[in-house]
Amino acid sequence: MPLMSARQERQAPYRASEPARALLHIDLSALERNYRSLRAQAVGCEVSAVVKRDAYGLGLEAVGRTLSGAGCRSFWVADFEEGLRLRGHLPEDRRILVMEGLFARSAMEYAEAGLIPVIDQLEELEACARSASSEAPFPLVLNLDTGLARTGMPEAELRRLVPRDDLLAQVRLVLVMTTLSDFEQPANPVNAEQLARLKELAALLPASSLSAATSSFVYHDAGWHLDVARVGSALYGVRSAALANYNCAPVVALEAPVLSVREIAAGQAVSYGGPRLDHAVRAATLALGYADGLPERFSQTCRAFLGTHCLRFLGSEAMTLSTVDVSALPAGRPQRGESVQIVGPQQDINAVGHALGVNPNRVLTGFGARAQRCYYHDDNHAEGNMVMDGQQERSPLADATSAKDVITKKRGRREDHAGE
Repeated sequence: MPLMSARQERQAPYRASEPARALLHIDLSALERNYRSLRAQAVGCEVSAVVKRDAYGLGLEAVGRTLSGAGCRSFWVADFEEGLRLRGHLPEDRRILVMEGLFARSAMEYAEAGLIPVIDQLEELEACARSASSEAPFPLVLNLDTGLARTGMPEAELRRLVPRDDLLAQVRLVLVMTTLSDFEQPANPVNAEQLARLKELAALLPASSLSAATSSFVYHDAGWHLDVARVGSALYGVRSAALANYNCAPVVALEAPVLSVREIAAGQAVSYGGPRLDHAVRAATLALGYADGLPERFSQTCRAFLGTHCLRFLGSEAMTLSTVDVSALPAGRPQRGESVQIVGPQQDINAVGHALGVNPNRVLTGFGARAQRCYYHDDNHAEGNMVMDGQQERSPLADATSAKDVITKKRGRREDHAGE
């Protein structure tokens, strides 16, 4: 028998063209619209993007290029390596601000890479001053501690810096920033105290742009915007505070394929440590577990969806598997390989966080770092294609209630994100 025929004969009829893994759908059009919405909210203020930790797990390069195309000019990354990754995907005039400062790299390496360190220690600033060229001072961001007591230059150290004209003449303060303590309650008086403290301390330094506002403060009051806002959560559709005027849309949806469907008799247990069933059920096993980012207690507090059908979980999550009750679905549903929605229109990332009692960013970064990514862009609502990790095209689902179809009902421009 020819090799090709033998291979085809061995394949089961239900074999899919994709691996049995949870799939995270990332709507780049929604990301772009969120950025433009935030920029409209912060009139007269530059809105920069926080893309640290691989853009909250959604893919640094894809997210960075999309936001740059929407007009974003400044990007905050976690470390030097992320800065290098992003630098090759953005125009030269885009600023990349590295939050770890000189922790692992020298000031000269920053200069050569075209990256800007965020400095919060006097010795780091001294190293930057020594690396300044004769033509131009060394650009850096100075991070001040105004009360969070986590990172930032303490006031005592700042006051030792102020008289050092020899240092300050060799550096250029791109930005003086601080991090406010209570983003969940912007009206908390402690935030106002910190804002006043930032202005007071910055007045001791050469004139520079100021930054304090993060996502929730952009929506709070124009007095918080200052010169530069640093937005992360809202870009990705995460509601970081209870604000009436918040209008950022979800960016992600998560689906998991059905691996098997079986009848389970009364008296049997499902999964590890599950209680014995008091009645027979029809159950579907999904390719989704805690190794894919499924949070602890998700099966006890949240649901899955197939179209408009709400499915309860049975038993606990395993590393790569979970089980849902599909007894109420019509005969023949679901089929093996069919997708079940975990996060999407019926249960977005904010609803999951609320149900679990955790910040939705924890849920988002967990899924983003582990599930397989699939990017979409609707290109002004024109017809197009969707791409999984820059390699595989996928046809849209016919069911308009599925996360995939809601995100890209009009389907999107092909985005090449191979290797990201």
